[in-house]
Amino acid sequence: MKPSKLCLWLLSPILFGCLHGIGCRLLAGPADEANEFVKEQLLKDSEMSTSEMDLMGFYVYPKDINGTQHVNWVNVVAVIQNSIEISSSGIIMIIFGMKCYKAIGNLNSKKTRSNQYQSVQTQLFTALVLQTFIPLVLMYIPSGIIIIFCLADQSFELFGRVLCVSIALYPVLDPLPNMFVINSFRNAFLSKQEKVGL
Repeated sequence: MKPSKLCLWLLSPILFGCLHGIGCRLLAGPADEANEFVKEQLLKDSEMSTSEMDLMGFYVYPKDINGTQHVNWVNVVAVIQNSIEISSSGIIMIIFGMKCYKAIGNLNSKKTRSNQYQSVQTQLFTALVLQTFIPLVLMYIPSGIIIIFCLADQSFELFGRVLCVSIALYPVLDPLPNMFVINSFRNAFLSKQEKVGL
């Protein structure tokens, strides 16, 4: 790999994260209309005020002083930015998953490889596919649903809570495919359970 490509590969997550953070802060950061919405909807029975928290989110159809709704184009741009980030991340996962599949197929097609080698490669690929579905189900789909509801001017507190819980579950569930799909890991895990008496 060329050093320039390696540098780009290593710096891309940092650049992506910085762009996301700056975009969220500038486009979906604190706004007076969003503060009023939070006061009315979420903090009406609470002693907490919006000055004690830092709000970030999409409020695409705020109401002005007269109660008339209008489109907040800054938040629309934030929704578009987040949609592009989610889509591009998903596309990158699909592209490199396909490349992985082709590379493993080419490796396994060579007759010089042993059956055990081919089996391990197949297990690793299966684990990789399952690890790809975990963020899809736990993060991409819930965040996509939230974006759709924001654009439809609907607010369901439950979806925000589901997204928070599913994101918290991701690091716990991510290694499970490796533990149960790869034979050597599964056998070691099950033998440890038997020794402990579970």
